[in-house]
Amino acid sequence: MNLFYGRGGVVDAPFWLHIFYTAAHTHYTLPIMKLLLILGALNGALAVLLGAFGAHGLKARVDGPMLEIWGTASQYHFYHALALLLTGLLAKQFGASGLVAAGWILFAGMLVFSGSLYVLVLSGQKWLGAVTPLGGLALIIGWLWLTWSLVKAL
Repeated sequence: MNLFYGRGGVVDAPFWLHIFYTAAHTHYTLPIMKLLLILGALNGALAVLLGAFGAHGLKARVDGPMLEIWGTASQYHFYHALALLLTGLLAKQFGASGLVAAGWILFAGMLVFSGSLYVLVLSGQKWLGAVTPLGGLALIIGWLWLTWSLVKAL
């Protein structure tokens, strides 16, 4: 159970409810921004780890085109881990609700885009290539949402 400030004062609620509550309101508490920063840092580490695995561990197991797909997944994973860090810092600085929403959209897009490519390479299931553009679309929407939120906040 976590305590956080809602509109009516201190509220006793489970952690998952705290995330959804703060994501739906314009006045954010520090933990939601902190969560974006932590997710960004952890995904940065994961992107480096998976990139190294692709460069060293997969080289003998998959062909060249599949290694390129893995490289694309880890590149986009790393770029968007940095984007999560940036979004968390901007949300902390400006407190705009749109910035946090942009962070969550970028996170979802990163999971779908890079995740589908990682699984495609590891499993060989080519149909996962049809899922990847949905993640790309979410990434584009996340960047546009971030842009709009910055325009409103500045």
